Amino acid sequence: MDVVARLADAVADLALGRDRVLVGIDGPDAAGKTTLADELSEALPGPVLRVSADDHVHPAPRRYWRGELSPEGYYGDLFDLDSFVAACTAGRR
Repeated sequence: MDVVARLADAVADLALGRDRVLVGIDGPDAAGKTTLADELSEALPGPVLRVSADDHVHPAPRRYWRGELSPEGYYGDLFDLDSFVAACTAGRR
């Protein structure tokens, strides 16, 4: 059984008796996070809300106000966390 199938089975088992299960996939750039998330969302039964942090970045002026190479800016200003959380909670009752 491949990794995606094993993960899908584990998530399906966790979903028994729950309204929702949140799955986060993290890792370094170019590690295959997006590919894994896409394949996992396709393998899961039932409705799936697939949200990517990459779709919730601040515009360049906001991201780079501390400088383009600022570590603080990269970790603190890159993502629009409010829009990300809103997308993650879409459809909640």
